[in-house]
Amino acid sequence: YPGEENALALKDGRKYTVTELCELVRDCTAQVEGTYAADFYAGQPCLTVNRFGKGAAWFLAAKVEQQGLNDLYRRIAGETKVAPVFREEVPGGVIPTARGEVVFLQNFSGEEKRVCLTHTYRDLLHDADVTGEVTLPVNGLRILRQK
Repeated sequence: YPGEENALALKDGRKYTVTELCELVRDCTAQVEGTYAADFYAGQPCLTVNRFGKGAAWFLAAKVEQQGLNDLYRRIAGETKVAPVFREEVPGGVIPTARGEVVFLQNFSGEEKRVCLTHTYRDLLHDADVTGEVTLPVNGLRILRQK
């Protein structure tokens, strides 16, 4: 119900808040990477992985806070050697999307955000080179190509 919380407890001791959806996993043959931390769910699988050949199928049985998703996606990307679409660090709510050599930075956070660019880019909307801090207004967009 709204306002109720539980937690995903990972094997390494980290915990992340889960809300709204907490599915019960039955007859789990996958490797359990995390369990629920509280209530009658406590100890039940919440995050599992089933590895087969060169692949892996991950299952997340709850709605996990954004930091937990970020950490999980970073882990999976590292294991699979998936390269990030944008070399710079972006704040929460700013989504980088690549199309070839062009990166679209979109701000969906609901507030103005600043992105620190450590490389030089060509801002294709403003026809100018940019480096350092750039501001993205609410729902703002930058279209960048690395120089």
